[in-house]
Amino acid sequence: MKRLKFLDLNVSKYEEKITDKYLLTYEDAREVFICCQRWLNIAKDYYKPDTLASDHIELVQDWSQSYAYLAFFEEDDERRAKMYKRRVDMLEDLLKELNPTYYLLYCRQLWYELGQVYSEIL
Repeated sequence: MKRLKFLDLNVSKYEEKITDKYLLTYEDAREVFICCQRWLNIAKDYYKPDTLASDHIELVQDWSQSYAYLAFFEEDDERRAKMYKRRVDMLEDLLKELNPTYYLLYCRQLWYELGQVYSEIL
Protein backbone atom coordinates (compact mmCIF):
# COMPACT_ATOMS: atom_id res chain seq x y z
CA MET A 1 0.00 0.00 0.00
CA LYS A 2 1.30 3.42 -0.91
CA ARG A 3 2.08 5.76 1.99
CA LEU A 4 0.17 8.99 1.90
CA LYS A 5 2.03 12.21 2.53
CA PHE A 6 0.40 15.56 3.06
CA LEU A 7 3.18 17.87 1.99
CA ASP A 8 1.01 20.99 1.85
CA LEU A 9 -0.38 20.55 5.35
CA ASN A 10 1.29 22.99 7.72
CA VAL A 11 1.04 21.67 11.26
CA SER A 12 4.17 23.27 12.69
CA LYS A 13 2.21 25.88 14.65
CA TYR A 14 0.41 23.03 16.47
CA GLU A 15 3.56 21.00 17.00
CA GLU A 16 5.13 23.94 18.81
CA LYS A 17 2.26 24.10 21.29
CA ILE A 18 1.90 20.39 22.13
CA THR A 19 5.05 18.53 23.04
CA ASP A 20 6.00 14.91 22.66
CA LYS A 21 7.94 15.12 25.93
CA TYR A 22 6.58 14.02 29.29
CA LEU A 23 4.90 16.70 31.34
CA LEU A 24 6.75 16.86 34.64
CA THR A 25 5.63 20.10 36.27
CA TYR A 26 2.47 22.09 36.76
CA GLU A 27 3.80 24.78 34.42
CA ASP A 28 4.31 22.23 31.63
CA ALA A 29 0.82 20.84 32.12
CA ARG A 30 -0.70 24.32 32.30
CA GLU A 31 0.70 25.27 28.88
CA VAL A 32 -0.90 22.21 27.30
CA PHE A 33 -4.11 22.83 29.29
CA ILE A 34 -4.39 26.39 27.97
CA CYS A 35 -3.96 25.19 24.38
CA CYS A 36 -6.60 22.52 24.90
CA GLN A 37 -8.99 25.05 26.43
CA ARG A 38 -8.54 27.35 23.44
CA TRP A 39 -9.28 24.51 21.01
CA LEU A 40 -12.23 23.28 23.05
CA ASN A 41 -13.69 26.79 23.07
CA ILE A 42 -13.49 26.88 19.28
CA ALA A 43 -15.18 23.49 19.08
CA LYS A 44 -17.83 24.62 21.58
CA ASP A 45 -18.91 27.34 19.15
CA TYR A 46 -19.61 24.69 16.53
CA TYR A 47 -21.01 21.76 18.54
CA LYS A 48 -24.23 23.11 20.05
CA PRO A 49 -26.43 20.97 22.32
CA ASP A 50 -29.53 21.57 20.20
CA THR A 51 -27.96 20.54 16.87
CA LEU A 52 -25.08 18.16 17.60
CA ALA A 53 -25.94 16.95 21.09
CA SER A 54 -23.74 13.83 21.20
CA ASP A 55 -20.69 15.75 20.04
CA HIS A 56 -21.46 18.52 22.53
CA ILE A 57 -21.66 15.98 25.37
CA GLU A 58 -18.31 14.47 24.43
CA LEU A 59 -16.82 17.95 24.19
CA VAL A 60 -17.89 18.73 27.76
CA GLN A 61 -16.47 15.37 28.88
CA ASP A 62 -13.15 16.27 27.22
CA TRP A 63 -13.28 19.65 28.92
CA SER A 64 -13.79 17.95 32.27
CA GLN A 65 -10.91 15.56 31.65
CA SER A 66 -8.58 18.44 30.82
CA TYR A 67 -9.23 19.82 34.32
CA ALA A 68 -8.59 16.37 35.80
CA TYR A 69 -5.22 16.12 34.07
CA LEU A 70 -4.21 19.60 35.23
CA ALA A 71 -5.37 18.88 38.80
CA PHE A 72 -2.99 15.91 38.89
CA PHE A 73 -0.06 18.34 38.73
CA GLU A 74 -1.50 20.92 41.15
CA GLU A 75 0.14 20.75 44.58
CA ASP A 76 -2.12 23.25 46.37
CA ASP A 77 -5.13 21.39 47.78
CA GLU A 78 -7.37 24.45 47.65
CA ARG A 79 -6.70 25.12 43.97
CA ARG A 80 -7.10 21.42 43.16
CA ALA A 81 -10.47 21.44 44.94
CA LYS A 82 -11.55 24.42 42.82
CA MET A 83 -10.67 22.48 39.67
CA TYR A 84 -12.74 19.54 40.87
CA LYS A 85 -15.60 21.92 41.66
CA ARG A 86 -15.46 23.26 38.09
CA ARG A 87 -15.69 19.71 36.81
CA VAL A 88 -18.68 18.99 39.04
CA ASP A 89 -20.43 22.18 37.92
CA MET A 90 -19.94 21.57 34.21
CA LEU A 91 -20.99 17.91 34.40
CA GLU A 92 -24.06 18.62 36.54
CA ASP A 93 -25.10 21.49 34.24
CA LEU A 94 -24.82 19.15 31.28
CA LEU A 95 -26.88 16.48 33.04
CA LYS A 96 -29.65 19.02 33.65
CA GLU A 97 -29.88 19.58 29.89
CA LEU A 98 -30.08 15.88 28.99
CA ASN A 99 -33.15 13.71 28.80
CA PRO A 100 -32.18 10.26 30.16
CA THR A 101 -34.81 8.66 27.94
CA TYR A 102 -32.79 9.56 24.84
CA TYR A 103 -29.29 9.92 26.26
CA LEU A 104 -29.17 7.20 28.91
CA LEU A 105 -25.69 5.99 27.92
CA TYR A 106 -24.25 9.49 28.19
CA CYS A 107 -26.09 10.11 31.47
CA ARG A 108 -24.56 6.95 32.92
CA GLN A 109 -21.10 8.05 31.81
CA LEU A 110 -21.62 11.47 33.37
CA TRP A 111 -22.95 10.00 36.63
CA TYR A 112 -19.93 7.71 36.81
CA GLU A 113 -17.54 10.58 36.14
CA LEU A 114 -19.27 12.69 38.78
CA GLY A 115 -18.82 9.85 41.25
CA GLN A 116 -15.12 9.76 40.47
CA VAL A 117 -14.80 13.52 40.94
CA TYR A 118 -16.66 13.45 44.25
CA SER A 119 -14.43 10.62 45.49
CA GLU A 120 -11.35 12.67 44.55
CA ILE A 121 -12.69 15.59 46.55
CA LEU A 122 -13.04 13.40 49.64
